[in-house]
Amino acid sequence: MDNTFFDFGAGPVPAHRHVNGGGWVADSAYVAKTVRISWNAQVFENAQISENARISENARIFGNARIFGTAWISENARVFGTARVFGTARVFASGRLSETAFLSAKARLSVNARVCVNSRIFGNARISGTAWIFGEARISKSVATVFRSDGHTFSYVPCADDIYRILAGCRYFTMSEARDHWENTRGGTPLGEETQLILDFFEKLYAIKR
Repeated sequence: MDNTFFDFGAGPVPAHRHVNGGGWVADSAYVAKTVRISWNAQVFENAQISENARISENARIFGNARIFGTAWISENARVFGTARVFGTARVFASGRLSETAFLSAKARLSVNARVCVNSRIFGNARISGTAWIFGEARISKSVATVFRSDGHTFSYVPCADDIYRILAGCRYFTMSEARDHWENTRGGTPLGEETQLILDFFEKLYAIKR
């Protein structure tokens, strides 16, 4: 390996071009020869990528992230923290997977969606738009997401305790908590009424899916 230095954003560190695709890999990271790293992609810090995974375009893998199986990370996606992506899962566009999140099986994360903390995304789930999935969410199917007229995103997701919760910005509420919160903070306003209609929609959708 020809040692040289490359700046991944925090100052130059020992790094090299990967033998399969030419992407930059920090010497502190591990990327198997069977993995393809495209020329503009970067893998650094303590990330590990193995088996037949693909990292392409401008994707960045760092922290203690682990990518394996035939997972594909592409475009402007970022995977970091102790996130895991495996199976035939794909993260693309500007998707973000971080902290202790898992993405597996045939799941897809795209656009500006973010998955973090202890969330698990698997099965044939599709997470996109500006959805944020966090807390103890467990997603195995496409997530119901609604955009309020002011651009605020609401998602209704199953969690580890088998309770569905509302995810909206930094909010992580049961249905009753959500109704109380927006009644107390937006009650009597057009946005408050719109929010309650969104919650009504989620409850009816869940009843149909059951």
